[in-house]
Amino acid sequence: GYSFGVYKGKVLTYYKTRYFGLQFSEFKHHKEYKLSLNNSDLTESVIYGKQNNFYGLRAIVGEKKYFSEKSKTKGVAVGINYSLGFNLGIAKPYYVLIRNFDQMSTAVKYSEESSEEFLNTSLMRGAAPWSIGLNELSLNPGGTAKFGVHVDWGAFDEYIKAVEAGIVIDVFPKKIPMMVPIEGVENRNYFINLFLTLQLGKRS
Repeated sequence: GYSFGVYKGKVLTYYKTRYFGLQFSEFKHHKEYKLSLNNSDLTESVIYGKQNNFYGLRAIVGEKKYFSEKSKTKGVAVGINYSLGFNLGIAKPYYVLIRNFDQMSTAVKYSEESSEEFLNTSLMRGAAPWSIGLNELSLNPGGTAKFGVHVDWGAFDEYIKAVEAGIVIDVFPKKIPMMVPIEGVENRNYFINLFLTLQLGKRS
């Protein structure tokens, strides 16, 4: 998926900074794939078997710690970055455009009653507009944790040049129905993601 956010930090000591942040993310199921458009009935791509779009709104508190100083002109500063927080998971039904008897398209979401047509590729016209289903959001509160190794070769320079790599874990009390429960597809209540971040900027 993807994630973006805003952060505000406070330098506590020469080696430690504490920060607060808000992040918005979209989660992708590892079994998702877009249906090929070689079917003449399809007018656009569709993710086969997708039941819900799933997003997360994270509120976090974290710390960045450096283990050693960086020289004023050369060298790098190495440290760690970790955070904990609350994640409000937001599920929105995924609708598919299905051709009906009069050759018109109807937006259909997955249910036990609609499962046969929802998964019938010969009836699909593509994904419905993203805005359909916004009035059917469901909330799933959970938690989040992140740990990363931070390498900064501009720690005390005017220009920021840093790389960070690590892991993010999001956990929810119950499984998130992102995909239709078909053979070989399992929904989970946790998400584990590796990340690599390049940071460029200028200190004021």
